[in-house]
Amino acid sequence: MKYSPVYIFFKDENLKTINLSKNYETLLGKPLSELIGTRLNQLVPKSIAMTMDAGDQEAMKNGKVVTSDEEFNGRSYSTIKFPIIIEGKSQYLAGFTIDITDRKKAEEALKVSDAQVTALLAAIPDMIFILDQHGTYLNYHGPISDELYAQPDNFIGKSMFEVIPLEIAKKFEVIFQTALKTGEVQLCEYSMMLPDGLNHFEAKTVAFEGTKFLTIIRNVSSYKRAEELIRIKNEDLLRVNAEKDKFFSIIAHDLRSPFSGFLGLTETLARRLPDMTLKEIQEITFLMRNSSVHLFRLLGNLLEWSRMQRGLTAFVPKSFLISQKIADYLILANQLAKEKEIRIKVKIPSDLVVFADENMFGSIVRNLLSNAIKFTPKGGKITISAKRNSDHKVEISVKDTGIGMSNELIDHLFRLDDILSNRQGTEGEYSSGLGLIICKDFIEKHGGQISIKSVQNKGSIFSFNLPTESVPFKILIQ
Repeated sequence: MKYSPVYIFFKDENLKTINLSKNYETLLGKPLSELIGTRLNQLVPKSIAMTMDAGDQEAMKNGKVVTSDEEFNGRSYSTIKFPIIIEGKSQYLAGFTIDITDRKKAEEALKVSDAQVTALLAAIPDMIFILDQHGTYLNYHGPISDELYAQPDNFIGKSMFEVIPLEIAKKFEVIFQTALKTGEVQLCEYSMMLPDGLNHFEAKTVAFEGTKFLTIIRNVSSYKRAEELIRIKNEDLLRVNAEKDKFFSIIAHDLRSPFSGFLGLTETLARRLPDMTLKEIQEITFLMRNSSVHLFRLLGNLLEWSRMQRGLTAFVPKSFLISQKIADYLILANQLAKEKEIRIKVKIPSDLVVFADENMFGSIVRNLLSNAIKFTPKGGKITISAKRNSDHKVEISVKDTGIGMSNELIDHLFRLDDILSNRQGTEGEYSSGLGLIICKDFIEKHGGQISIKSVQNKGSIFSFNLPTESVPFKILIQ
């Protein structure tokens, strides 16, 4: 009673104190001599006194243990009181009071902490799993969404080998062993097929409490898609930048060279014309004509490519006879071919119709014919043919007996930024690579494709297909 840290009291049947522990003096601010023989409820605030008196009365009357909590002088207390029964009657009341202020504060702090943790878990979009050493799911916090391979009711208490795909479960088994051995957070990436398609996940695992594992999993599919999109965009930017540089190079160098030659020839004519023979004049005019043709073709391709890149090229398909259009394009081509003693043969049915944009069709054929003449040596042959395919398309081919190409060169033909495609013709003719790129874009605009077969030193075949008049245009633009 003298040294007890607990407040101990004894009361008689009238609820007057008959004995108190020494620490009551500090609690109530009076010596024991003034406290013993009084009713303690007279020394405390009325609200507490009523609770104390009611508890005392209940314990004495019912002969049972009564507990209560009170607040006094800014501190919290818990009291347990019980009757001392003699000969079947409650004759005394005994009990003790404990200062539970620190415990109450700890409980409140714990409640606040629990509330914060609960709010934090609710705010985290990640999936949080707790598993034991055998890979059994013990608990789950997180969204209940399609990202979960199964609903919590279907996996809590089960092994991961029963729930998720075997290869992923084995991967996690290795991760758990490493986390347990090192005590460090382990990172794991994996992919899983879900109802909405293939999803990518990033998991972080750490061991705790000896043999338990906390695994936080985040769906990173959107990040993966963004990374892939950025990669593609970067490649596109590099390609476009290289094409821009090449385009400027063509303008700066390849246009300047023909113009310089043309100007040099005109200067020669201006200075020496009175003294020149007719043959010399013919040779210079012939060279001037070749420069003009090259300049005209190069400027045409540059303008077409520029308009196409800016989306300004009109696309107005209609039906027309292939043979008639090819005949028009051969007028200039035959002149160029004659200079290199090249024969051009046409094998196109007179009634074969194509459904295409006339301007784009003309650009395709002219560029393919120009290339065939450019890379075919003197005395060679070029054949233009066309036939109807079973898939409602017309296949048109330009075959030459030229110098041909390697597979490596074919792979680089349609890239403006690649110097492999910029080789000279058999008579030193310049090639910018623009023509074939324009052909490919125009053909694909019609829903067609271009293909190439070539053998070095034996020749090449450029083939492309376009729709016939019987195919509704709405199918092409889907």
